Amino acid sequence: EIKIDRSFINDFEYDTNAQAVTMAVISIGSRLGMTVVTEGVETEQQRELLEKLNCDVMQGYLFAKPLAPQDLEHWVRRGGAPAVIRDIEAARATGAPPAQPAGHADRQPAATTGTTATTATQSPEAKAGS
Repeated sequence: EIKIDRSFINDFEYDTNAQAVTMAVISIGSRLGMTVVTEGVETEQQRELLEKLNCDVMQGYLFAKPLAPQDLEHWVRRGGAPAVIRDIEAARATGAPPAQPAGHADRQPAATTGTTATTATQSPEAKAGS
């Protein structure tokens, strides 16, 4: 597993150097058959760019803030990260602002005992091989 630190993702949409480094890390990880995890995804634009680069796993406040175990169970039962992505895409299609993910509005860090929400994506090649 290779992790891309959130410091590379801050202003990722606008920073061509951060995009170049991230693209290179994802490419190297893919060639080595490793899972690439990108931390700190906070905007839909970041998610879309990382998805286009075939990033394997994304985590961050876009999906949910760190959650206590009982809140994580509720989040998963409601559909987890895929439900958040569906809500964002549905809101975009109707022109309405997307609903904030659980705990997203205040953007305050939770206690360190929580669990961070993560979403996995598959490249077209991986999906074809499934």
